[in-house]
Amino acid sequence: MRQNLITQSANRIVIEFDSQQIGLLQSVSGDENYGLEPVMEIGNISVAEHVPTAARYSINYSKMALIKEKMRSAGIEPENAQSVLQGNVLNVVIYSKDTGAALRTFSGCSFESGRIDVSANRVVSKSGVMRAISVSGTGL
Repeated sequence: MRQNLITQSANRIVIEFDSQQIGLLQSVSGDENYGLEPVMEIGNISVAEHVPTAARYSINYSKMALIKEKMRSAGIEPENAQSVLQGNVLNVVIYSKDTGAALRTFSGCSFESGRIDVSANRVVSKSGVMRAISVSGTGL
């Protein structure tokens, strides 16, 4: 049987805390903004170049599930959904289904906004936005 080696499909997107998987995301889209500012030469109103001023990374996601048992084993004791997402810095890692290798890692993620539901054994968010400190990986 021939294996498709070019196209990545059905990647696994996980949420990690201190290198332990504590949840899953169904889909993510990452935005990168480098805050470009125009630079002009003295006496010339034309832009000579655009200079980056600050890297800003955000992740828009849909359907996030945090697993309470895994959170407790990672040392996170959830008081409620709000305390879990606002107080802890997480990593979002996209793994290849085919090789298991990390394709893209959003490090130092903090929850910014979203809709959260709490059930008996999971903290579930339907959609939301996280801000990351850095992004690595070129596998996508």
